[in-house]
Order: sequence, then structure tokens, then C-alpha cells
Amino acid sequence: MEIDRNLPSTIDYHYKGTGFELIMVSLKSKPDSISIDVGTQSKNGRSFAINPLTLSTQLQTELKPYRSVPDIIESGLLTKNRKKIPVKVISDIQYRQRFSATSPLVVIPDSITISGPPEIIAPFNEIRTLPLQLKDVHQEFFSSIRLEKSLPRGVTFSDQYVYCYLQVEEFTEGEFEIPVELPPSQRSKVTLVPSNVRVRFTADLSTFSKIRSTDFQAYTSVPFPETPTLLQVQLKRSPKGAENVVMEPQMINYLIKE
Repeated sequence: MEIDRNLPSTIDYHYKGTGFELIMVSLKSKPDSISIDVGTQSKNGRSFAINPLTLSTQLQTELKPYRSVPDIIESGLLTKNRKKIPVKVISDIQYRQRFSATSPLVVIPDSITISGPPEIIAPFNEIRTLPLQLKDVHQEFFSSIRLEKSLPRGVTFSDQYVYCYLQVEEFTEGEFEIPVELPPSQRSKVTLVPSNVRVRFTADLSTFSKIRSTDFQAYTSVPFPETPTLLQVQLKRSPKGAENVVMEPQMINYLIKE
């Protein structure tokens, strides 16, 4: 159990009177705050509703206010549960040509704790951030981003914002010609036409120089007893760091030796 702290921080009182009376009200020595005794105000030991006009006696003035904003204060003891939910970053990231992220966006923390009445927080499975919009990105990015605040009354969360980090590097394009491999049992009786294919790929500059043609492996086979017109070539292996890999041609001819 805990007190609902989603309460107004100030009360505005409105008075009617002569100019002299209103000046005297403003000059009166007033307390820095108005106190509420939860024990005496609570009707059922759990909640209460107060008309702020009944609290105006603490202002030590004979002139009585006729209106208050807010006109009612409701609060009480709440049963609150805690739940950990992931943070979802709402992002629209546009990169400069030849630049891209080398890994997914890192979010710290990647989850937060929300607390509130069990029946209210039960449907919450994630918390979203305010939109993150980036254009012409060509270098690493690090920033804080606020969480959206559209939460029901009585629900609070452990963090107001998260940090986002994006590693960005320049990419370049490469191309190799590699052989198409057959199963050992077919190599002596099947001839592929063509026997090589070309692979194109992109990689960041730090990775590009380490990639070799032997890092790629293309493979096909004749599905005996069937003998289709063309064989589909599959990329069996590609190196880590090679992105957007394209292989041409993807369908090739073949000859079966008698």
C-alpha cells in the first residue's frame, strides 16, 4: 500500500471583496503549504475526497474564498504492483549514401519498472519513447530520449528517459567470382554451365579489407532421378560483416555425362 502521489501541487483560491480587503488578504502572513490529515479525511481507511474550500482556514484570513481550483482533491491508499517492461524506441533513421549502422540501436536501460494498480498496469507490455528522427546520419550517434508520458493516473515508471547509441560506418561495395560446388558424388558426371557465379556485397571499411573470395561458398545439385531444365544456385556460406549479398546468376544450366 502507498499514498497516491498524483496530486495537485498548488491550490488557487478566488476571493470577492473590496480592493482594501483583497490587498489585506495578499499581505496576510500565510503558511508555505496546506497540510491534509489523511487519517481524519479518510472515510473507509483507503480513500478520501476533499473540497479545498474547507482547507482555506489555514490561510489565517477573515475573507472567505468562493472558489478553488481544483474544486476537489481525491486521493488515498493504493494497492500497487511493480512490473518490468521493455523500452521500444520509435525511430525514423535516414543515412547518408554509403553509410549505415553496423549493429542494432543500443538502448540503455532496455527496460524499466512501472508501478501502479494491478488491473491498470496488467495490459502494459512495453513503454515507448518519443519519436527519434535522424537524417543524413554519417557518424556514430549518442543521445538521451524521453519516454512518452501518456500513462493513466496512479501509474509511475522508474525512468524518465533512456540513452540511445548507434554505431555508424561507411560502407563500400565488393565483387568476387566464385566456383559453384557440386556434391562429391556428382562431380564426375555433371558439368555446370557456367561453373562460376559472381557475388556482390557491401561491408564497412574496417571489414572490407579482410574479406576474401574463399569466404563465400556457392552450391547446387541435380535432384536425381529428376532432371530439371535449370539448377538453382544457393549461397551456402558468406563471411561475417558482408551485407546485401547478391549472387548472379541464380539459375544455371548443366550437362550430364553419359
